[in-house]
Amino acid sequence: MQHAPTRSIFRDILPALVWRHRLALFCACLAVFCYGVFRPESPPELFNESDKAMHVLAFLGLGLCGALAAYGRRGAWGVWPALAAAAPLVEWLQHALQPATRDFSLGDIGGNLAGAALAAFAWWLALRWRREHRARHPIGAARAVESDGWPEKDL
Repeated sequence: MQHAPTRSIFRDILPALVWRHRLALFCACLAVFCYGVFRPESPPELFNESDKAMHVLAFLGLGLCGALAAYGRRGAWGVWPALAAAAPLVEWLQHALQPATRDFSLGDIGGNLAGAALAAFAWWLALRWRREHRARHPIGAARAVESDGWPEKDL
């Protein structure tokens, strides 16, 4: 008699839920990004050229949320070329949709590309740290593991 394979919450169900949460975070970030970029009026000038800083921060946040959402999925590397392509496209669309209030700026494109580059660098650092951390602390090396997969507790 063969038994049907059992589903493990940690192996089968939890990763799908975590991915859905990461995707929801990315969608929320994308919605805020689109509101900020495509709203009719320019954002307030907090300091000289503060809009460039906002472009850097917007693409930094969007890049990190996109990388987190795509992490572990097929084609996850595509986040970075997509951001690089979106940098000038967003600026062009912004001007095309609201020519009276928004201007096309090469400086804004540079800010977009700088934000994407900073996000890629931060993501690379995070992956490197994770890889080194896992190499130094392999799962189950220090303690015996019970049959259910959880480490035994030290009493």
